[in-house]
Amino acid sequence: MHEIIAISMAILFIVIVTSTSRYFYMVEVKKTARKLKSSHQISPLELNYSFEQMIYFHSLPSNIPIIKNAKIENLSIEFSYRSFVFHRLQGIKVYVKNGKESVLLAYLATDDFRFPTLDVLQKEGSIDAAAYLKIATYRLMHPKTLQEITEEVYNQMRIGRYQTTK
Repeated sequence: MHEIIAISMAILFIVIVTSTSRYFYMVEVKKTARKLKSSHQISPLELNYSFEQMIYFHSLPSNIPIIKNAKIENLSIEFSYRSFVFHRLQGIKVYVKNGKESVLLAYLATDDFRFPTLDVLQKEGSIDAAAYLKIATYRLMHPKTLQEITEEVYNQMRIGRYQTTK
């Protein structure tokens, strides 16, 4: 009887840890972002960044029908996490989805999501690598950034990576 209680308690503990770890991770990430704003007067949402480190899995523009015919509404972003128990955002995946068909189009790793302002602060020793990663995670998961990434990928699908509109 005691074994059943011990096993039940262990299972309950695992369920609680796995179901709440993502929530507490996001609380920690938001706290670090607020700390940056208060200590350095820098808002994470106003940091400049680029999409240069985004990895595309198909040449763009593409002749693959699902990519060529896609509308911006067909783009979907999914978060990729490192661990099942203690979640850490590894990056984001951008898919083109059309009904049953889905194609992985692009990937941006959190470690490669860089900010010139934070690079300077890190070099000065004002922030460490862990804080940098949490701020990058906060910015990468923000709805405004996700919308900008969606628009950038769609733009790449239409005109290509290094061409500009006239």
